[in-house]
Amino acid sequence: ARPELASMYWSVDEGIGQVLDRLDTLNLRDNTLVFLLSDNGGAAANQSDNAPLKGFKGSKFEGGHRTPFVMSWLGTIEAGSSFDGLISAMDVYPTAAAAAGVSSTIGKPLDGINLLPYLLGDFSGDPQEVLFWSRSVEGGARAGDFKLVGHEAHGWRLYNLEEDISETKDLSQENTELVEQL
Repeated sequence: ARPELASMYWSVDEGIGQVLDRLDTLNLRDNTLVFLLSDNGGAAANQSDNAPLKGFKGSKFEGGHRTPFVMSWLGTIEAGSSFDGLISAMDVYPTAAAAAGVSSTIGKPLDGINLLPYLLGDFSGDPQEVLFWSRSVEGGARAGDFKLVGHEAHGWRLYNLEEDISETKDLSQENTELVEQL
């Protein structure tokens, strides 16, 4: 149903393979941290199906921005391992800087977090305590398992993603203090 999109994914996969093969040829693979991620969920315009997640590209629901975030660093990050903490694309820069052994602050604080201590088992939990999103009249906040999604004209809805990944049960009326806090 989506041959153009499928061919783009195929092309990305081939390109990543070529990059990794070249790193192997140059004996740089174990000295290179590779990131692969997207900036948003699937778009409604290309018939994407984000199920069981609610929403599409651009929305504050999980289907609008929850994406795979893959990292590879042979000999440092255990192959096939996974991490389920709250992270963001903002974490790429401080993680890459730490891997290179350079300061990531440049005299200013960063929103991102160095993920290496979490991936190597030195730290546990969520690297990001709270994440916020906004676009036009929509907004969202995530703290732990709870996510607040709102629209200026339609109010705010609170979800527990651990219990309701599809964001179907609004908990805002029974958790007004958390809604106010977020």
